[in-house]
Amino acid sequence: MRKLGVLVSCILVVGVVLVATFTPLAPPPGGPPAYAEAPGFVLEDTWGDKVRLADFRGKIVVLHFWAEWCASCKVDLRYFQSVHETYSADDLVVLGLAYASGDRENVRRLVDSLGVAFQVAVCDEETRNLYEVASFPTNFVIDRHGKIRYVSRRLMNPGYWEQVIGEMIAESAD
Repeated sequence: MRKLGVLVSCILVVGVVLVATFTPLAPPPGGPPAYAEAPGFVLEDTWGDKVRLADFRGKIVVLHFWAEWCASCKVDLRYFQSVHETYSADDLVVLGLAYASGDRENVRRLVDSLGVAFQVAVCDEETRNLYEVASFPTNFVIDRHGKIRYVSRRLMNPGYWEQVIGEMIAESAD
């Protein structure tokens, strides 16, 4: 009887995780709403260069807010590396924003160890607050006009991102 209870509990936990992972989110209440102008920022990347959101105007931008202590963020970093490799020719930019993850050298060592080649900046409290990021990972997809189009506040399955990115690239081709 006890084995049955453990089995049922495990099935429930797996079910909750699967639903949370594979269910796309609409833009959540609070934070910048969809189709709002993405708040601008100037940060420093892992090499000490300035990163300005405004410099990416005319491109599709994926902002990936993550933290070193967030295990699912590392999964996302690897996935967004493949997105970067696949879609950079389509004027899509992936920009990682590392929050509370140490200094830029520490962040650079971590992303290097994960094989991440897209630009990663050290996120400050002001930028985190502008985007009202309360949990990690949090992702924003910004269109070529600087408008927020999609928001997710958790790990999403690759199929969701393929659909979102595909739709945005198709819009650009029109």
